[in-house]
Amino acid sequence: MAEQNTIVDISDYQTDVDFHEASKVIRGVIIKATQGLTKKQKHFGSRKKLAREAGMLVGSYHFGEMSDGRAQADFYLSVCEPAKDELLVLDFEEWSIKNKPQPPMTLSQARDFVTRIHEVTGRWPGLYGGSYLKEQLGSTKDSVLSNCWLWIAQYGPKPRWPTATWPQLTMWQYTGDGVGPKPHDVAGIGSNIDRDIFRGSANELEAFWASGGVERPVPMKEISMPQFEDERDAIGSPANFFAAALDKLSSVEGGLRRDTPLFFPNGIQYIQLDVTVPNSVKLTVSASPPGNSQVSPSGGAPKSGPPEDIAAGGPEDDPNAVAGRAASVDERNATNFGLDGQGDFPAGDRGLFIPDAKAPFSIAFDIDKAFAFLQDCMTSNPRVHYGYGKKIKPGQVPGKDFQSVDCSGLVRELVRRSTSLGSSFPDGSVVQHDWVRKKGFKKVDWEDGTSIDHIVRIAFLSPNDVSSGIGHVQLLYRDKTLESHGGVGPDSRTWSDLGYSKKMSVYRLTA
Repeated sequence: MAEQNTIVDISDYQTDVDFHEASKVIRGVIIKATQGLTKKQKHFGSRKKLAREAGMLVGSYHFGEMSDGRAQADFYLSVCEPAKDELLVLDFEEWSIKNKPQPPMTLSQARDFVTRIHEVTGRWPGLYGGSYLKEQLGSTKDSVLSNCWLWIAQYGPKPRWPTATWPQLTMWQYTGDGVGPKPHDVAGIGSNIDRDIFRGSANELEAFWASGGVERPVPMKEISMPQFEDERDAIGSPANFFAAALDKLSSVEGGLRRDTPLFFPNGIQYIQLDVTVPNSVKLTVSASPPGNSQVSPSGGAPKSGPPEDIAAGGPEDDPNAVAGRAASVDERNATNFGLDGQGDFPAGDRGLFIPDAKAPFSIAFDIDKAFAFLQDCMTSNPRVHYGYGKKIKPGQVPGKDFQSVDCSGLVRELVRRSTSLGSSFPDGSVVQHDWVRKKGFKKVDWEDGTSIDHIVRIAFLSPNDVSSGIGHVQLLYRDKTLESHGGVGPDSRTWSDLGYSKKMSVYRLTA
């Protein structure tokens, strides 16, 4: 039984919509109607009418804000005036205004909203969400929200959702803004739009919609993937791996001069090029950094000295150096690549498997929240210090729940607390750099990083540019760093004064 890749969701953001053209490939459309307590979509009413006239299945959604859930539900119903064969949906996610994060709807308000919808209409609405929903629910079952059918947003190769609350997924938004598997476009709607898969047959889709979401599809064991056009297949053969290695290497700035760690489906691999033989290039791929400890399969002696013998650089050239102690292999890898060696993305979210962005990308960033958390780390009792491979779990309190953190662990938590990215922003400075590059954040020069303006930037130091083999990452704001560095821990310094800053790659996170 195949899923139905025949649904789109739209808002006033889309212009020049032709539903008759879209209906050639799209069966259902879900249109934004309202937001919060007062905001209405200008074109909702006319588009609802036009979509019906084109023979399409029609639904609507309300974007939740942090205000009375029942009052929001009443406002939504008064605007959408739903027929019995129209889907109703609550959009539960984080949001921002002019790049400044706004308070999102709470779980309690969401429960009030869906309960009120049920009281008035006799049916439970759908609940749309992504990383914010997953973080709020965790592994606990929500006895109220479980009555709703689930519509999950995840732009990756496979959807993951809170199965304790929803054993069955009804709909999957697999792409948006040009990110995720193709197809991204629909004639008559536009390019890089939100497309959705219904997990059921064509007949089940019709019955589900006709009942207003009451008649759910039969649970499915697997989901058929839409076609990926990037790194969809595991790299099996040496020829495929070699080709992928060359493709990746060509995208890395200055790649030919360094032993560059790169991310592949089967983990971090290191690329080493030998150009000493005239008219030839020898490429070697290994799971360990060149020059580090490698034990032979028979258990013999290492090929070279252990990492503890690597001299730790001084603070001017190695921000993660800790006097008197070098990092172990596991600690170094955790700092560079995250605890799982692949960025510690949420389950099912292979965040580096996104197409390279075609245009500059930016996010909303609440820098006040970031500095407040950094200050909490610096003034906690005991003070948080630097620790190789040490991380912060969501919600932990400085000094109480954790006493040490490495550079990538702190930056991940600052991003998690100050943006809507949540845990989709990875761990490990190398993986973070790859993610930022692929997302399309604007790369800038060193002078831009010293600017005294209101743009939040992020800067990366390659592991290949420091003697310890540990890369560094820090946030930048008005020439000040937000970072955790060796010998101190969470700290803020003048970035342009740092000896290694001119070696760093800098990107603008905000516009």
